[in-house]
Amino acid sequence: MTIQFPADKFVNDTYDYNGLTYVWDGEKWTASGAAAFEDAYVNVTGDTMTGDLTVPSLNGGPLAGFRNQLINGDFRVWQRSWTGTSSAANNFYPSADRWSVTDGVKLERSFDVPAGLGFTWSANINAASTVKQGIEIDAQAPAQNVFANGSQWTISLHATVQPTAWNLSFQDDNDGTNQQTVASGTFAAQGAAVNGFTRYVATATISGIAVASNKCLALNMSFPSAANFTGVQLEPGPVATVFEMRPIGTELALCQRYYFGNVSAYTFPGTAGVKAAVEYPLPARMRTSPTTLDLTTTVGTIHQLGARTFNGATTLFCTYTPDTGSGVDLATANAAFDAEL
Repeated sequence: MTIQFPADKFVNDTYDYNGLTYVWDGEKWTASGAAAFEDAYVNVTGDTMTGDLTVPSLNGGPLAGFRNQLINGDFRVWQRSWTGTSSAANNFYPSADRWSVTDGVKLERSFDVPAGLGFTWSANINAASTVKQGIEIDAQAPAQNVFANGSQWTISLHATVQPTAWNLSFQDDNDGTNQQTVASGTFAAQGAAVNGFTRYVATATISGIAVASNKCLALNMSFPSAANFTGVQLEPGPVATVFEMRPIGTELALCQRYYFGNVSAYTFPGTAGVKAAVEYPLPARMRTSPTTLDLTTTVGTIHQLGARTFNGATTLFCTYTPDTGSGVDLATANAAFDAEL
């Protein structure tokens, strides 16, 4: 708040504003009564409030809930594996949920993190790479999304190596089909390094509108060499706030919209030698009809393994014949479902 004091003033002139009286001493305006002044204002260098604070709304600002548009920015979810090498075969998503890297680059889980900030994991890349995440926008009305033309955003992360550049682009998929770059720039270091990690920050102003086929806004960050990084955040407004720590169950559910890999095999009961079918609910509604990955079949015969879809996949569907040799009357399969952008 800025007080508009009178332009013409003389020593001992007074000015009443907001319940306080200010006196001109020849150099500056001073509030008369320190106690009243302390009760009325918060010091810009920091202050403590002992009473209740009523705030009309935080919904539109950078402190609103779910302000981070990225998923798994602190790398707590690794459904595929704790390490993997990027390739076309895995759509360049080698390991960490929602993150893709350049072909041939290994992305693996690391215990190295900046101390005292609440992080448990970082991601490590073993070579220079573009690190990317596509943020889903409404396929029915792609131009009507939170990344409006002229909107301002802030990107931040903690990394051991400064990325050389970043860009935001509307595109159809992870391959960059129908890509249009709508913001780009470089990062600036913010604050001192902690355990070898420096926080890097950049601001972006969207200049463009998604076209009918665009399904995501992609964040692309270019690293010049091997690096560790964590706490990646894309939030509205011009200020980089503290990384938003969402509950792990919430973060996992967000990831499972795009990929679901079960950690133990599905077991389908039945009568040995008799063909049967079963449906099980998936833990989250997937984005679209997924690619089904039948990783292993250990018992019985699996004839069909997939997901039922209606406005996104909702259930696992399997037709199978239980084992006829061991007497266990079971069929077992380990499946994964990929609905990434």
